[in-house]
Amino acid sequence: MAHSFRWQLIAEELRADINEGRYAPGHKLDTEEVLARRFHVNRHTVRRAIELL
Repeated sequence: MAHSFRWQLIAEELRADINEGRYAPGHKLDTEEVLARRFHVNRHTVRRAIELL
């Protein structure tokens, strides 16, 4: 099984949230701070995940 970095998993979850309509078209994602708390990671990890989107 391939190893995934935490930021890759977060990006996949955020992409799923977008595809499922959690974030409406044209609306912003939650702030890095909010996402960091949600995923229990630091803001740098969240920023890296967002870069993949």
